[in-house]
Amino acid sequence: MEKLYLYIKIHQLKDQGFPKSALARKLGVCRNTVYTYLGMSLEEATEWIATLDTRRKKLEPYHAFAFCLEGFFINFKTAPTVTTYSNFVS
Repeated sequence: MEKLYLYIKIHQLKDQGFPKSALARKLGVCRNTVYTYLGMSLEEATEWIATLDTRRKKLEPYHAFAFCLEGFFINFKTAPTVTTYSNFVS
């Protein structure tokens, strides 16, 4: 829904006479995003937004592995520190 709001906002501001670079600055997006949204019709934008939820992400197969690694590093940071060699030498 956020992307549809952005699409509408870009077109509203463009109709008010804002230049494309000012649109990008005002909305906090890159100029390429502004050009992309201005090049779409409302129907194209809604179809594109609908496909975002259904398409497969590239890293999806590795999600479980990354989740396990995240837990490992959290535990690693809270583990007691290792005694150094200099503590043993008198």
